[in-house]
Amino acid sequence: MRLNNKFINQAILILSLSIILMGYQNCGGSFEAVPEISGGKNLTSQTPVAPYCVPGRQATVDCHLAIGNAKEASRTKFCNESGTAYSPVAACVLESCLANFEVSGNSCVHMITNPDPLCQSTTVDQISCVDQVDFATIAERDRTCNQDEQSYTVGECIIKSCEKPDYELDTINNLCVKIKTPICNANETDSISCINDVTGAAVATRTRTCNQDEQSYTMGTVCNIQSCNSGLPPVDNVCIPPNNSGGNTGSGITYYVDVTAPNDNGSGSIDSPKKRIKSAIDLMSTSGGDTVIIKPGVYNHTLDAIIAPVSGTASDYNLIKAEVDGTVIISGVRDHSDFSYYSNLNLSISDYGVKNLEAPKYIQFEGLHFSSRTGSKSVSGQYIKFLRTSFEKGPNGNAYVLSIGGSYLLFEDCFFYGEGGRQAFGLYEGDHVILRRAVIRHDHGWRDTGKMEPQGVATIYNSNFVEFQNVILLDSSSDPNSGGSNWWYGGVTMATNGVNNQNNNIRGLIQLNVEGTFSIAGGSGNVNNIQMDDVAAAWTDQSIYKNKGSLINMDDGATKSVSVNRATVHGADAMAYLNYSGIYTLNMKNSVASNLSGSAFFNGNQTLNEAYNNCYETPSTQYYTNCQGTGATFYDPFLNGLKYLPRIEPGSELSTAGEDGGQVGAQITKKIGVSGTLYGEPGYKDRLNESLWPWPHQDRIKQEMCTDMGVTRGFCATGNGLYGGPVNLTSYIWEALGSSCPSEFCTP
Repeated sequence: MRLNNKFINQAILILSLSIILMGYQNCGGSFEAVPEISGGKNLTSQTPVAPYCVPGRQATVDCHLAIGNAKEASRTKFCNESGTAYSPVAACVLESCLANFEVSGNSCVHMITNPDPLCQSTTVDQISCVDQVDFATIAERDRTCNQDEQSYTVGECIIKSCEKPDYELDTINNLCVKIKTPICNANETDSISCINDVTGAAVATRTRTCNQDEQSYTMGTVCNIQSCNSGLPPVDNVCIPPNNSGGNTGSGITYYVDVTAPNDNGSGSIDSPKKRIKSAIDLMSTSGGDTVIIKPGVYNHTLDAIIAPVSGTASDYNLIKAEVDGTVIISGVRDHSDFSYYSNLNLSISDYGVKNLEAPKYIQFEGLHFSSRTGSKSVSGQYIKFLRTSFEKGPNGNAYVLSIGGSYLLFEDCFFYGEGGRQAFGLYEGDHVILRRAVIRHDHGWRDTGKMEPQGVATIYNSNFVEFQNVILLDSSSDPNSGGSNWWYGGVTMATNGVNNQNNNIRGLIQLNVEGTFSIAGGSGNVNNIQMDDVAAAWTDQSIYKNKGSLINMDDGATKSVSVNRATVHGADAMAYLNYSGIYTLNMKNSVASNLSGSAFFNGNQTLNEAYNNCYETPSTQYYTNCQGTGATFYDPFLNGLKYLPRIEPGSELSTAGEDGGQVGAQITKKIGVSGTLYGEPGYKDRLNESLWPWPHQDRIKQEMCTDMGVTRGFCATGNGLYGGPVNLTSYIWEALGSSCPSEFCTP
């Protein structure tokens, strides 16, 4: 059960991670983190990792309780006869508790009265219970004076009444349980409090509607937050923790790494640098504000892989950066299987499955280049920022160039490319994540023909509250050597296998010459409340992509809901596909299509709400329709304002053909989101008055993604663009529809 809120701040105790070995002192040195349940509580063991043990030896290990108010706790485990692994650990035994708490039934429970007053033999009285009682208003237990008249023996906690108005007492099981839904009137709607739905909410409600059978309610899917425990107002229906906008103030110590140093014995100063990255990171303090500066070079030693860096603080991040952006290549791989599904790691930041408690936090990376075909790169923590960092290559198989999870993560001015399994960028079970001004290219991936798995450029999988802002996906297609066993989806895959995938936004995203669909809403679970604003997709070079797609494809059953406002679609098969299985809703408005090979929409008896869209020469047959909604127009887009993929020309017909006289088609010319901001911070999703073009850091991007890789397709092409100068990322995007790049963005 969860801890009563009154004592939640006292209930989390971070116990010692030290290992006390019985009779043998060299049984440890490396640790594993294993989520377990012991005595009904969530634990995370911090125990020696095999093979650091001696057969038959017993180790007594400190327990690390997620809850419990324990002062001292231990449990035992044994090394097996082969000396390769420890046996399953015994239950955690509490030995003592913090002040005002006492051990009862292997739990620390709060004592309202003095824990051990003098008592008379066999005297029985009652005290209030606090811990282990969910939603209880009044709960009591007996305590009986021991024969020695010095202490009490405490009995079981008995709940008398429940705290929540929609809970009732189950006396048989001694629990507070949700009240069974009463008989109701058909279609009647009311509001009820949300419980355990929204972390950090002080007041939150959702609606429930009586079913037609008048026997039960259907609960609303979204909990609407009214106020937050932090005292800060909710942002986009999310409670934002206070003081989460820190950066590195330089208030700590600066350490240096130089691969040319003669050895790793230096102090870490600028005159005596460390040789290995790990050695410098290990010097950083949990007080925050420390900086590790890495001098130019290729860091390919096993101790150069970055694994489990030291956390900083909310107000002062620990910073790991290149002395010169793009000159630090980290290709070292460490065999460290305890932190990842893959044993070889190039970058690994993991929350060890103890989200919101043990997750690495408040770390910032700048200007680095992670490169390894065999080494896995993964990030899972909280309040972690990657700025101007590139990620190249990943393992063959069910992997990614970069795999991420966790909360409040920022990837800004980063780029992802190379071979890398299923996708170049993979987000799995994350929330409040921002990908801002990123470039992603999937250079073919998984070649294993033994398992059917979807592939594409990027994925938002089982994740919520995600922002893609000013992202470019380009020049990607399925691997011709994959044998066809793995199918290719396309650009951004938004999918779920049952866990929520909702409240995600794609703003200002451009996809050019990517095989397949711009975005898939798929998977066996629900994908809802997806918003796309100012997005553009074009298929112009079939030597790069093999098959065209559409802007949005809704498939795989369950419920899916997507809204699109101001899209430009060129050279696709269709603007959208709504297939037969499932319950799908697509809202699309203020969008323009050109050079479609078929009709604008395929609708397999789903809900399509489209208005103020411009279609041109798109036929209609059964299930296949052109633009038919309110405000539909049929201008030839190339004669009426569509000259460049990122914008509609001012003063053109398309510039005023939309809803309320607004624009039809995407406008992707300004930066979105204040630089450095995390989800929910002021300005994190604002459209700024700063030009997005020329694309930031495009010279470095072309050097790493093209020259260093030996790639010449797409934007990596040699020679000049239409504007008269060398092809670069900006000219490639702006010249995709056949017009010369504007002089304000491209200068020969």
